[in-house]
Amino acid sequence: MTEEYSQLINKFNELYTKGIVYRMDQFKKSKNVTTFWIIFLTIFCIMVVSYFLIMIFFEICNPPYEIDKIVLTSLFCICFGLSVLNFANAMKKGFEEKIKNYVMPEIASCFGDLTYYNSKSVISKDDFDNSLLMPVCTIENIDDVFVGKYNDVEFKIQECECWRGIARHQGLYLFDGVIVEFSMNKPFKGHTIIRPKNLLKDKQDFWSKFTSVDEFFYTFIHGKQKDIDCSFETLKYTRMEDINFENTSDTFTNDEVEARYLLTTAFIKRFDEIKLAFDVNNVSCSFYNNKMFLMLHTKKDLFSLGSLIKPIEDKKQFYLLFDEILSIIKLIDYFKLNQKIGL
Repeated sequence: MTEEYSQLINKFNELYTKGIVYRMDQFKKSKNVTTFWIIFLTIFCIMVVSYFLIMIFFEICNPPYEIDKIVLTSLFCICFGLSVLNFANAMKKGFEEKIKNYVMPEIASCFGDLTYYNSKSVISKDDFDNSLLMPVCTIENIDDVFVGKYNDVEFKIQECECWRGIARHQGLYLFDGVIVEFSMNKPFKGHTIIRPKNLLKDKQDFWSKFTSVDEFFYTFIHGKQKDIDCSFETLKYTRMEDINFENTSDTFTNDEVEARYLLTTAFIKRFDEIKLAFDVNNVSCSFYNNKMFLMLHTKKDLFSLGSLIKPIEDKKQFYLLFDEILSIIKLIDYFKLNQKIGL
């Protein structure tokens, strides 16, 4: 496998040195314009907010002061600052997407059967909801998406943020990171979940703290109650033999024999090492419907390109992007997902 990975790296080296590095020149003007307007808006915002804060300061220092005026001015400063921040962030995001839409298909071609999508959901919502890795989300902010096949294993990578509520950043915040779906050549019929202990304090009723808010938002959005089983009634907490694994993770399953067949000692060891390999906060996993779902919980912006601080053709950001994609694909070999027996 090392030789195969080396071939992928060499292919990307050639793509970067003979193609990408020269074609980035066309984005320099766009980068300069975007950078200028973001700096201008930031300075303008600071000046406006500072002016009104000084007004508030003098108002407070010269009683009697009008509390309504102070409150309204403060609200204006907050709303104005957030609006400028969101607008600047949208400009930055737009520039990044312009580069990604141009470069990503070429980078994906290095991996053979790999396709890049921007902001498109490719993981079946029904399958993922029923995997019970988290409560059903009503709002998804999807960023980078990859669909491919490696060593006869189909996989989907979806970077996203998830909420349960009526609007983005409102309601119940569920997840930020990367969801990976792998098809399994090793057949199974049951349902097994691994979750970090710090995300699951009550082994007997995982959904208890979500129930009232969860039901309200789902009914409000869809006009009906959710029709999937969002409880652990059919799943039983199962203690694994590995002490270190037990100290960090909890396992639930509806088939203990099959769970031990899937979660071998070798698999558990590899699973524990994922956090270090990807530098993520937590990792969750679910075996459901002949698929393996991985949730990599991280605040990091993975698959990032188009930094406004670094040169447009900066080598490190392209190689980091390539390495992030390769690291996820390596999980297929790492977990031996192409094998029909043994993980």
